[in-house]
Amino acid sequence: LAAGVGWDTEVEPIEDGAILRVRSDDAAERARIGALGFYGVMVTGDHHREHHWAMVQGGMPHGH
Repeated sequence: LAAGVGWDTEVEPIEDGAILRVRSDDAAERARIGALGFYGVMVTGDHHREHHWAMVQGGMPHGH
């Protein structure tokens, strides 16, 4: 997301899953992030297609 739309992301593991934080210095972008919600953020930009293509090929899309 940082490369595609300029949003900073951070993931914090918690006991039952994870917390995804998406941030921007731009007030309009923060409003957009809030309006999109989790699912909207996950399909924003072109990263989603590459992520799933890597998974289909048995790869680790995030290098883990």
